[in-house]
Amino acid sequence: MLRILKILIAVIVLLSVLTPAFAADDNSQRIKAKELKALIDKGETILIVDVRSPDEFLEMHITGALSVPIHLIDTKLAVLSPDTKIAFYCT
Repeated sequence: MLRILKILIAVIVLLSVLTPAFAADDNSQRIKAKELKALIDKGETILIVDVRSPDEFLEMHITGALSVPIHLIDTKLAVLSPDTKIAFYCT
């Protein structure tokens, strides 16, 4: 449980860093780790994307997360529906 909490806190940090990078997208928002966990616990469909290197992903990641290194985000996620809810993390 502590490990999950640490990872979810990392999500907050990532969202805080990436939000300005995606500021042109009016649908993006910051979310706290506890809020993300609550949404997942309620059954909300959220794609969790780990933007670290593949080696870091293999070392440890959130269960069910997709590994997409940050430099591949645009090409790999372009096929998703604009309505897809995505949470990014890197720590």
